[in-house]
Amino acid sequence: MLPYFIAVMAVGTDSLILSALLQPMAQQFGIDGATAAWAAAAHGIALAVAAPVVALAFGHVPRRSLMIAGLILLLSGAIAGTLATHFATLVASRFLAGSGAGIFLPACYAHAGDVASMGHRSRIMGRVMAGWSGALLAGLPVASLLSVGLDWRAGFLPAAALAGLAALMIGASRSIVPAATPLRLTVHDTRAFLRRMAVPLGVNFLNMLSFYGVYTFLGLALAEPHGANGALFGLLAQAYGFGLLASTLSAFLLDRFGLDRATATALLLLAGAIPFVAMARGETAVLVACMFFWGLFQGWCQTGIAALAAAEGGGQRGLATALLSTTTYLAVAAGAAGGSLIMTFAGFTALSLAAGVSAAAAALLLTLRRNYSPAALSSSTRNPPD
Repeated sequence: MLPYFIAVMAVGTDSLILSALLQPMAQQFGIDGATAAWAAAAHGIALAVAAPVVALAFGHVPRRSLMIAGLILLLSGAIAGTLATHFATLVASRFLAGSGAGIFLPACYAHAGDVASMGHRSRIMGRVMAGWSGALLAGLPVASLLSVGLDWRAGFLPAAALAGLAALMIGASRSIVPAATPLRLTVHDTRAFLRRMAVPLGVNFLNMLSFYGVYTFLGLALAEPHGANGALFGLLAQAYGFGLLASTLSAFLLDRFGLDRATATALLLLAGAIPFVAMARGETAVLVACMFFWGLFQGWCQTGIAALAAAEGGGQRGLATALLSTTTYLAVAAGAAGGSLIMTFAGFTALSLAAGVSAAAAALLLTLRRNYSPAALSSSTRNPPD
């Protein structure tokens, strides 16, 4: 799983570094922060569109080919970003990199579902998704140092290097099974697929809505009690990253206690933890601990939801994980827009409470699926209570 860990780390580093580059980017091009944010929007839009389109149009292509193609596009976009001399060129480079991520991630997550047995799906998925913690703990700090020490454009270099290395390793690997999905789905198959995927996609949207609704405005909320404290922000990112890493090391618990039950429990823990981030923002030590547990619970949720989507996707696993990426970036947009309104009229504490409600709603949705699925209802009919 090492090549996939490195590849996901490349995607994470490429997407996470952009927020740190917005200010120097705006100064370089003589634009305001709102305009500079279009670079981030281009990345998210490209990923959200590329994931399902490529899954539908190229579902018959072996996953290894899709992963390598996605990484090459990501590499090209990152290199183009380091050479951008006009803002329009930079936006185009971010669109290219986002398209690469949109092609790679669904194929990678689907491949993890292909190679894992049902009883070990969360463990394998956790190893792949640990690349996000690697991005927070190593990729992002290195990219930040390069952007400060050399030029802000140099912040894209680590992602380019990681993407190139991962593409070479995946290309040289002999362990990948070339999996493909049918070119066409019948109407019956489509309906059955959408019924299976409705709950995992809804749960993913609500979970990501809770995360991005708070994460997007965390810097603004912390600026009031702490000022522009870059060292503190770095410490909090590291704490969150260690939480994600801990979730990876303990992902086997999701398999042991059952994916549905364990993921629903993790979502409830997340619903309780997020409001504490707002309440503790004036106390550094408590805030660091809150960020660790936020990362831990969020990591369990992401791993469990991705494993559920891969399991429910069946023969259309690539399309299932592509739709998972699409709902994630729809939640990014909804979280930013809705969060902005709540921040303006009610403040950060209210926003964190709303995020907790969203995570709790995801847990309820998953619990209802488990309790009221056809299999569960059939079992209760066959075995009525005494």
